[in-house]
Amino acid sequence: MWTRIAVAIALAVLPGAGLAQTEPLAELVRLKQTTNAGRLAALQEILTERKIPFEAQTFDGGRKDKPQEGTNLSVAFGSGPREIVVGAH
Repeated sequence: MWTRIAVAIALAVLPGAGLAQTEPLAELVRLKQTTNAGRLAALQEILTERKIPFEAQTFDGGRKDKPQEGTNLSVAFGSGPREIVVGAH
């Protein structure tokens, strides 16, 4: 639940997010999927529709007896000597 809320909040405040075109809660509903792959696809669609460039980074995860692949999406804004990294699980 917190991941979905964090994503909705992030989308609501990101520069160029185009709030006049869509409501954050409507996008939150789009993230309600039954699988990780479905949530990932929905988030990628939202970012693409908002013209927010992102980078997908896959990694190996899961447990020893049940390995699985995961994907992180990274978005960079602005430039400068400092970076702020925000993540959610």
